Amino acid sequence: EELISKMELHDHFIIDYEIEFRLSLFSKGKYSEIEDLDGNPFFNYEPLLLCFHKRNENCTQQDIDDYKDSLKSTNYNDHPIGHPLHSQHHHLLLHDLEDHTILAWQDINDIDEIWFEVVLNVQNISDVNLSA
Repeated sequence: EELISKMELHDHFIIDYEIEFRLSLFSKGKYSEIEDLDGNPFFNYEPLLLCFHKRNENCTQQDIDDYKDSLKSTNYNDHPIGHPLHSQHHHLLLHDLEDHTILAWQDINDIDEIWFEVVLNVQNISDVNLSA
């Protein structure tokens, strides 16, 4: 939130930006017997659903606030009535792990640590004077 709030939306040098997240998932107890996983994540990925694009110069602070609010409040649980998980609220990350990765429910349940890496990609334009 702080990073987005500090971006100057109408800066003519920055024409577009994108914020990406890279996640590393750990399960120290489950994989303690596998030496290669000692201290290493068992799964790395970049959730496409958790990114923000400036899109254009008409993007307002309200657009950014609406996007952040939708990430927090939208229930992404698409389990049908009668399914044991139907009544649970699923945030975007849980939905992404369940529906857009190869992880089984047991893998998701066994996660005991998540590392988030935030990547800011900025595009800019500047005039180049080649007449000199």
